[in-house]
Formats: sequence, structure tokens, C-alpha cells
Amino acid sequence: MSDVTFKSLLKQKEKIQKPEIICPNKIGPYQLRGTIGAGAFATCKLAYRADLDIYYACKIITKHRLDEMTDKTRFEQEIRILQEMRHPRIVQLYDLYKDSINYYILMEYCPNGELFSHIIAKKRLPEVEARIFFKHILDGLAFIHSCKIAHRDLKPENVLIDAEGHAKISDFGLSKYVGDSGLTRTSCGSPCYVSPEVLTGKEYNAIKSDMWSMGVILYAMVTGQLPWTRRNQLQLFQQIKKGHYHIPPFVSADCANLIRGLMCVNPDTRLTVEAAMSHSFMEEAKSEPIEWKEVPIVSLRRLDMFFEYENSDENIKLKYRPASFGKKGWNFQKEERMIQQNGKVGMIKNRQPSIDLVVKPSVSTWVKPSIAGIPPCETATIEQVSTNWKTVVKKASKKGRRNSKQAQIVRPKLP
Repeated sequence: MSDVTFKSLLKQKEKIQKPEIICPNKIGPYQLRGTIGAGAFATCKLAYRADLDIYYACKIITKHRLDEMTDKTRFEQEIRILQEMRHPRIVQLYDLYKDSINYYILMEYCPNGELFSHIIAKKRLPEVEARIFFKHILDGLAFIHSCKIAHRDLKPENVLIDAEGHAKISDFGLSKYVGDSGLTRTSCGSPCYVSPEVLTGKEYNAIKSDMWSMGVILYAMVTGQLPWTRRNQLQLFQQIKKGHYHIPPFVSADCANLIRGLMCVNPDTRLTVEAAMSHSFMEEAKSEPIEWKEVPIVSLRRLDMFFEYENSDENIKLKYRPASFGKKGWNFQKEERMIQQNGKVGMIKNRQPSIDLVVKPSVSTWVKPSIAGIPPCETATIEQVSTNWKTVVKKASKKGRRNSKQAQIVRPKLP
């Protein structure tokens, strides 16, 4: 009997200090109700939207807990990856909100809870049931890996069961874009589910590492326990690195063979997600059609607004990009300040003709053309005006337009 049981992990989970969340009863159109889960950094509440008559899971993260830059980066990466995960075997992102205290992440609600709790309640799952859940997880993981993303924290606690009994992958807090190579160096994950190569501290293939975690999940489902017999973390890691585990005799030969193929110490000979799906143990899994319910897409612009990129330093720089490449660092704003200080328009010496005029005029900006070839009109956009002329900005006080800026195109004096 393994010393590292699910019940011991449950006790550790209960000892985790839950964050104190201060939140309103309603955020946007969503009514926040009872707490359905809590972790070290976030609390999950049930949310209800009356106009659609739909329940959601609202993950609430207090802003002050993300003070560290690494935490903010990881949080943003989690949300951006979740936004891409449009698959029926992955928990879906529905909406985003924030206030002065918290971030609110509205996600798909899975009323049957975690696979972790499901295993504890049944002590162990029959292979027929375990096979179905494992097929669902493999379907979701195949999509994740096809996006060049590694989950890096696969475990029964991060697999949720929806109302129809389908398993769905959740919690992308440690996920990462790994590209075609799949390589990364960061050692992360849950100790009992990490692969041997993660513990070496060297560069490893995170895609292949996910498959080791899948082997541990399958072992846990069919045996009701974990493969490891050491509670001391140092001894536990040594056992994982050596790949020393025992499969009970009541596990079928096909299932045991799949576990060994996934929990292979050498990542190069470890089964891929495609190989696992075509394994003989999975042949009896029902190939039921995957029903996909369309969900609203959270746009990239919405993500940028959520993470306040619209008011970032980079965006401010883009708004005030220099109008001319002739003199380094010279732009309309600097020239306007010079006009205000001197009280007159000053011609800048040694300025080259503009190559590309990239300043976007505001709604209150009016340009008066004074060049032949442009049809006479009261106003003209910047794009209509040839950028071979020098542009001088000066203050204009016109009735009905307070503090408006007027740009006049002036032909340079010929020598």
C-alpha cells in the first residue's frame, strides 16, 4: 500500500491558508453567490447571470497578491492561454472584470467538481470509467499540444467534471508556450506528478513531461493511490528520478502496459498523446462525437484593456510618435511647447523633409491645405497632404473650438 495516498494529499490541501476575499455581491451582469473552491492565491465563487439563466465559475484574485512581477506575468500568461483554448474538453473562458481590489475571471462551471474528489469518493475507479475520463483528458491535451503549449501541472485536482460527466482540463497557471522544440528549463508542477527530467534542473521537453503526468493520473484513477511510497520530498524525488513504482496485480495487462509506456524515465521512448490515444487499452473507449457549444470569444482587445495595456508606456509612446525623422526626437508636442514659450512660430534649421507622417490627428485637429493640387475644401486629413513640406503647429483660437490645434502646411522658402 502506498504511503502517499489521496487522503494524505487531501489533508495537505485542507491545511492551505485560504485567502480572505472582499468582493461585491454583483460584478457586471453576474450575481456572485457561494464559494465553490479556494486555493492559496484565489477563491472561486458561483456566479449567476439572470438574463441568460446560466451559472458560471468566477475565479477571484486579489490584486495585492500579484505584486511580484513574476506573479503578474504568470497570471497574464494563464489568461491569454485560456483565451486560446477553444475546445470542448477544456474549461472555457467567458468574461473578464476587475475593480480596485480584485480581478474576476468568469469561466465555465462544472457542477460535478474535481476528478480528485471523484476518485476519493469511489476509492478507485473501474477501468471502464477511468478509460472514458482518460480519453476526455487526452482529447483536450492533444489540442493543447497542437497549439505548442505545455500544461505543466496536470493532476486530478486540475481536471473538472461537467454536468454531462465529461472531464475537462482546467488551471493553466503554469502553462507555457514552448514552440516546436517543446523545450524549457523551469522546474515547476506538483511534486507527485512531475517527471524525472523536471527534477534534474536541466532543459527538458515540457510536452513529453506532460505525458508522464498523464501516466500518474491513470495510475491514480485505477488504483486509488499514487505510485510513490516516500513522503520525504528528497526521497520522493529520488524515487521519481529512478522510476521505481509498483503496479498492483488487479490492474489489467493493457492498462498496466499503457501506464508503463507513459511513466517511462526516458522521455525519448515515452508515449506521445497520439500514441496513447491509439493504445490497445483505449480501443474500447467510446468514440462519441464531441459536441461543441459556441461560447462568446473574449477578444484580444478586451484582454489588453483588462491588463491595462491601452494606457501603458508603450501605447503612450505610440500616440506621440515623432512626426519627422529629420531631427531626432523632434515632434509636434515639443514644437508646440516652444511656441508657447516664445509666443511665435520658430522655423527649425537643418530639418530634412518628412519621410512619413505618422501622427494621427485627434477629432479636434483640423488641417488647412494651402497647396495646389488639393481640391478646395474646408478641411483635409493629414493623409491628403504631401509630406514633402515642412509642418508647423501653432495654437488657434476659433469660436466654438477651445484649445484646438491647427496645422498649416507652409511652402519652404527657396534660396
